[in-house]
Amino acid sequence: FATICAMACCEDICRKFPQNYIFLFTFTAFEGVVVGFASAMYTWQSVVLAAGLTFAIFGGMTLYAWNTTTDFTGLGPYLFGALLAMCVFGSALTILSLCGIRIQWMLMLYDLLGVLLFTFYIIF
Repeated sequence: FATICAMACCEDICRKFPQNYIFLFTFTAFEGVVVGFASAMYTWQSVVLAAGLTFAIFGGMTLYAWNTTTDFTGLGPYLFGALLAMCVFGSALTILSLCGIRIQWMLMLYDLLGVLLFTFYIIF
């Protein structure tokens, strides 16, 4: 998070040759640590499954975007609205969970909607 804030505050420094690679290396290293700690909470099979599905979806949508004549640039406001709806939905699920109410199928629906939303962000 700190590297993102530093890059946002110092945009001109990030556009110069040696500094941009330093920022990129720092961000990648910190992101790797965060992903490593998050992955350590799950089994290796689920991490490999998630990585494989991510690769397949991203590759498929990238190939689709390269080969289609459909213009997806007008989806921006709708994607942003869907992202806000996902944030509100996630907050509601969190509040319900804190109150002791866990609806398993709602969590699965939330996951599915998140995957669909960010799949459309790939081709946007």
